Amino acid sequence: MVGGRCSSRVQEFHLPDGWGALFEPGAGFVRPERAVLAATALARSLGAEVHENERATAWSDTPSGVRVTTDRATYEADSLVIAAGAWTPSLARELGVRLQPLRVAIAWLKPALPGACASPRMPAWYIDRPGSSGLYGIPTADDQDAPQGVKVATHGDGTPCDPDQPRQPPTSEELESIRLAAAEFVPCAADRALTGTTCLYTMSPDQHFVVDRMPGCARTFVACGFSGHGFKFMPVMGRVLADLACDGATSLPIGFLAAKRFAKAS
Repeated sequence: MVGGRCSSRVQEFHLPDGWGALFEPGAGFVRPERAVLAATALARSLGAEVHENERATAWSDTPSGVRVTTDRATYEADSLVIAAGAWTPSLARELGVRLQPLRVAIAWLKPALPGACASPRMPAWYIDRPGSSGLYGIPTADDQDAPQGVKVATHGDGTPCDPDQPRQPPTSEELESIRLAAAEFVPCAADRALTGTTCLYTMSPDQHFVVDRMPGCARTFVACGFSGHGFKFMPVMGRVLADLACDGATSLPIGFLAAKRFAKAS
């Protein structure tokens, strides 16, 4: 499919002349809230202890393992994985990688043509805009929880923030900017903004993941800098981190994600 209106299969999309499009019939989308609940329930059923709303404040290697201090207790274990998202910079300064938390606005748009914006007719989509941040959208679905509408946002187009400070909700200007971007490429989805929220991106310098052993530590590993696209890799990252925690190594090829790549770049 090239330029103008795409083929009849995805004619909801309007692309400039000369642009190409890729359709993947086996692709889909996952509701992250449901996925996290399901993964947590499965972990508990297999014997994991899950501590919610408990802030980690410090950690250290010990002669026999690791120690983690939280605002409630102190824990000791054989190994530790730090996967703290936007809070990684304060917990893993020794990593030596510049990580920037961003506040990113998200909008839910009322479709101008509801039937054209519903799954499975409309796929999940991503538009790579030269000179601008990418634009992505998730169609509506019969089993959609609130909020309703087509979820649309720009990828990584946010403002630096402190994750410990309250995040301001998206402004009307931010929501309108997202709607206008969607209207340019997917006009059937962009009647008006119904509501919005913000999320946290933790950007690495090259927008790729960082998965490595903490410098000078025998049993502590870190996974960070997922730059807004880590969730979809949850199954394989879970395997990698379980391998590292249990065996100290993994057979999966993660060398390209090591922190040392930034030292080479500088």
